[in-house]
Amino acid sequence: MDSNIQTALAPAPAPAVASKELLHSLKPSVFTQHPWESLLQKTEAEIVARNIMVIRKRLGDKWPLTWAEYELERSKDGGPDWAERGYFDEVMPLIQDAIGAISFSTTWAKAARRAV
Repeated sequence: MDSNIQTALAPAPAPAVASKELLHSLKPSVFTQHPWESLLQKTEAEIVARNIMVIRKRLGDKWPLTWAEYELERSKDGGPDWAERGYFDEVMPLIQDAIGAISFSTTWAKAARRAV
């Protein structure tokens, strides 16, 4: 069989899948919309998760964020209220990086697909 026929009969390459490196390069600003359908299925936790991403974006679009930074930035917006610390502590381990954010919410997973 000549090489042109072999090439034509070869299986098509698999669709490209974003590498972990590419996903890790995504910034918090990709995830600033409300995280509908989150793992926690709690509106309050979703609001705090969104607040975290907006504050991360505001502070230079970087991933690390402490409670002190969150509290200071939320005070500029008229918050935080007394319950936010509990939701912050619940949400933060789940959204430490882009991979976590993608896993946290289908909305954020879709945003990541659009961004890569």
